[in-house]
Amino acid sequence: MQTPRLKSLWNLRSGWLNRLGNPCRKPRLTTQFLKTCLTAHDHFPDFAHRAYPLCFCCSTTPAHSAQPCPFTSEALTGDARPPRCVTQEEKPLPLAVDLDGTLILTDMSWVTIKRVLFLRPWLVPWVLFKELAGKRTHWKMKLASKLRFEPAELVYHQEFLTWLTAEREKRDEIILCTASTRSVAEKIAEHIGLFDDVMASDAGANLAAGNKAAALVERYGERGFGYAGNSRSDLAVWPDAGEIIVVNAPQSVRKQIEKSADLIFD
Repeated sequence: MQTPRLKSLWNLRSGWLNRLGNPCRKPRLTTQFLKTCLTAHDHFPDFAHRAYPLCFCCSTTPAHSAQPCPFTSEALTGDARPPRCVTQEEKPLPLAVDLDGTLILTDMSWVTIKRVLFLRPWLVPWVLFKELAGKRTHWKMKLASKLRFEPAELVYHQEFLTWLTAEREKRDEIILCTASTRSVAEKIAEHIGLFDDVMASDAGANLAAGNKAAALVERYGERGFGYAGNSRSDLAVWPDAGEIIVVNAPQSVRKQIEKSADLIFD
């Protein structure tokens, strides 16, 4: 089959100008060739017969190979543009990490109830009223303001924490994203020392399930972030994540997400 002719040698930065000065089979732009030729020669080089077509995808495949690159200048016609060829591994996505049951092997809401509410039983009716009224963040913030704890006494998922430490050098951003109150989350984040930022519940919405998914999509865009979680509420977040990491999930949750998961920690 006859090789298609090029409509525009200049637009494709190829053709006979590019082939004239290419004894080492290295693709050269037309402008580069002209600059070299005008400054170093008063005539065209005489080794045009050894030139090879320009490769647009930066492939290292030799031009004389049995399977040459399909995106050389001779393989393209008209105004066709070769697809983008990624030669380096893409940088990992920003990562959002859940706190309760993921980073730590407990729930800070339960810790707060045991250490604050059990010692102040007169607050129980008020907490129940707020819960039934759909104002969970109100009682969580009230009790969190009275909570006294040291992050070092919490039990962490050591395998996941070790992996997270290694990821710190690879990712542009790692944040702690939790339904716990901000005061609690920031204290733990400061102790760990790996997080660039903290997203947590405040006086407005409880940052869990759909609320967490919406907040992350607003910040990073759909599938523009990785998410590490463990609970049933995280099933609402993972579909919007570009990277799914499952940590310490119960079997009921793991069965629903393991086929889509990129990484699973027991």
